[in-house]
Order: sequence, then C-alpha cells, then structure tokens
Amino acid sequence: MKIFQNEDYLQIEIASGKYQGVYDSKVINSEDNALLITAPRNDQGLIPIQKNDLLNICVFKKDAMYEFQTRVISSPTRDFGYLTIYIPHLIKRKQRRADFRITVNVPVEVLYFYRDGVPVAACTMNSVDLSAGGIKIETDEHFKIGDKYQMVIILPSDEEFEEIYIEAEVVRSEPDPNLDLGPRTLYWTSFRFNDIAENKKQKILKFIYKQQELRLKGLI
Repeated sequence: MKIFQNEDYLQIEIASGKYQGVYDSKVINSEDNALLITAPRNDQGLIPIQKNDLLNICVFKKDAMYEFQTRVISSPTRDFGYLTIYIPHLIKRKQRRADFRITVNVPVEVLYFYRDGVPVAACTMNSVDLSAGGIKIETDEHFKIGDKYQMVIILPSDEEFEEIYIEAEVVRSEPDPNLDLGPRTLYWTSFRFNDIAENKKQKILKFIYKQQELRLKGLI
C-alpha cells in the first residue's frame, strides 16, 4: 500500500549552501520507490537542485506527518519544473491532531457584513491560541454565541505573511481570566472554523508544528 498520494502537500528542506531553506511542494505522482514532486522555487525561479543532492522531506497527511531524508533521482529543468526523489525504507511518522492547540499571538481581522454579503467594516484583534479547527482571540466586546463571521488570520512565514480567509462561528465569549481592568473588560472569544478547506487546514497545521519545533529548540 502506498503511503503517499497525488496532491499530498510537502516541504523540501535544503540543509546547506546558497539555497539553504524550506520550500513548499506537492506530490505529482507516487510510485513504490519514488515520488515525482514540484520543484522548489524562489523569487528568481527554480532552485537548481542536482541529481544525487541530499534533501530532507516532510509530507503532510490528514492524520500524520512523515519525515525522511532522500536523494534526488532527476533534477528539474526550465521546461520541466519537477524533480524525482527516492522513497527510502526509513520514514518517520508523527501523529497529527487537527485539534492540537498552541498558544500564539497573531493578528486576526474579523470582517463585518452589512450589505449584500460585502464586508464594509473590519476589526483587527490578536489571537490567544490557535488550532486547525478554531481560534481564540482577545476582544474588547462580547460576541454573541452562534454568530458567524468571515475572518483573516495572518500567519508569519519566514519573511512574509500568509493570509488565511475562513468563515468562523462564535462558540464561547468570556471575560479574560488573567486581567482585572476595573470598568474595562477584555473578552476571550472562541471561534470554530466552518467547512475549512483542506489546504487551509494544512497551512495552519504547518504553522503550528513549526512554532512547536522552534519552541522546543528554544528559538522563540
């Protein structure tokens, strides 16, 4: 039985050299011993990966994450923006939970709809925690349970930002338990994501696991 399937999302890590870094990719075709994947790119175009180059690969599945080290079988060209890599015998599998939640402070824009479903106002807030199934944000107003909003979650990614557009429903709104501000109250409001697309879920999970990795290494 094949572990990997067409359209699986993955990351390619180049561990050293001029093009050191982590790049997004996806599986184009899966065979028993090899994967055809999209070649990594930067602002200048294709990364010049060569045959037999050593790569670290992380493949994201719905319920697990697979990590392995491999070598390149065939390198990309200008006319063929794909590369082929070996599937080794040693593959590490890490269980993933869509409800795994991490404490993190990222900007969140909550859009308000007044006319024909078109947003005419937005309020920028900060998150308290985040999972692939929902988010908790700090607000200065009490949101009504059951109300639905469109929101934009802004995730830092290297030197850029990833904007995730999601419909979310209020499931809880309570005073911040850590603050005593007298007449002014801040609320912790929990939202559940509704019908979140798989690619958006994968981007959130990717961010969460990256944050967890950096924390374990003491880098943040």
